[in-house]
Formats: sequence, structure tokens, C-alpha cells
Amino acid sequence: MSDDKYVVIKRDEYVEWFARNVAVIDQPKLLEDAVVIRTQDIFAASGLYAYAHTLLTHCELLEHMFGADTSELRAIADYFFERAHEAEHHPRRKLPD
Repeated sequence: MSDDKYVVIKRDEYVEWFARNVAVIDQPKLLEDAVVIRTQDIFAASGLYAYAHTLLTHCELLEHMFGADTSELRAIADYFFERAHEAEHHPRRKLPD
């Protein structure tokens, strides 16, 4: 499997680049540590739910042990729960290609 099928770029950098209408040689920096999980992938929902639950478990530990404010981390967990729900109910689920 290779990482050259999808390209991941930060949205704000892409918007800025596109607004300037610059040449391809001056494109935004590609994120080397990002992966793409498509919601149509039949394995996506379980992986995204697991990630979201892991975040919530971490929040609970931080709150219980240190009284930490985990609202930002919980917002990230909520985001991944929403993506997992989308994946679970995707109308055309299929094996990854």
C-alpha cells in the first residue's frame, strides 16, 4: 500500500494558496503525518468509534486523577464520533481500494 493515492493539506494554507492563484511549484506544504480514512470504507466506523472512545477514556482519567479541564479534548472526541456515525450510515459502504 502506498501513501501517494491521497494528498492532505491544511485547509487554511490551501485557501490562501488558491486565493493567490500561484503556480503549482509554490503549493502548500503536504502533511506527511496524515492519513485518509474514507467514510465509505466498511472498516471506518469501527476505527473512528475506537479512536473517539480512546479520547473519552483519556479525558475521564485526566479529570479523575488531576481534575483537568478536558473540554477541548472532548470536542475532538465528539468530532470523531460524528465522523464514525457518518461512516456507519454511509449509503455505499465498500471495501477499501
